[in-house]
Amino acid sequence: MGEIPFINEQIYGVIVTNKYNKNMHIHRSNNVKDYYSMSLKKDPKKESAKILEERWPNLFNYDDPKPVIVGLTGFILKQAKDQEEKALLRRALGHYFRRIKYTNCVINNTHRYDLDGNISSEITVEEQAYTQNILNKFNKKKKEAKEAKEAKEAKEAKEAKEAKEAKEAKEAKEAKEAKEANVLSLPKLQSNKKTPAIVIKKKRTVQIPN
Repeated sequence: MGEIPFINEQIYGVIVTNKYNKNMHIHRSNNVKDYYSMSLKKDPKKESAKILEERWPNLFNYDDPKPVIVGLTGFILKQAKDQEEKALLRRALGHYFRRIKYTNCVINNTHRYDLDGNISSEITVEEQAYTQNILNKFNKKKKEAKEAKEAKEAKEAKEAKEAKEAKEAKEAKEAKEAKEANVLSLPKLQSNKKTPAIVIKKKRTVQIPN
């Protein structure tokens, strides 16, 4: 589906808001590191999202995402027990938010949701326009990359064809020259060789008188 970079901290919930932190409740999981390491062996994007889905099932859904409230990412990262868990959660959140599907859900929805899956705040027109602009740029770059790849492949195919034709022409020329050289190297027939003479003897008729 493709992946886009982080668009804007306020739109994608990186900045922490103190108002939301006071009433936030976060669930913990002791095996987040082991689970994340195991998930990476499969599909790192989809499998890592299961960490978020299991800990906050009312909000996170890989196949049907909801726009999250501003400040959510920063709040979640602050609840990590250590730097390693923080890095794992950051990567899982990055996989989740950098998808085109999530970007589209920000564009096509009117409200944001909290960790309990409740509607929290409206998505402004400016946020939707900004996100749409980023998505357009991403699609443009994706299209340009595809066209560049196709042009490169076409050029390589043309060069390979020309090289093959040049090789075949060279081989044909060499074969022709070798054939002509072989003909010239054959021994010449001697034209001064004497032809054996053919002697024809005539019969002589003798008449006997009566």
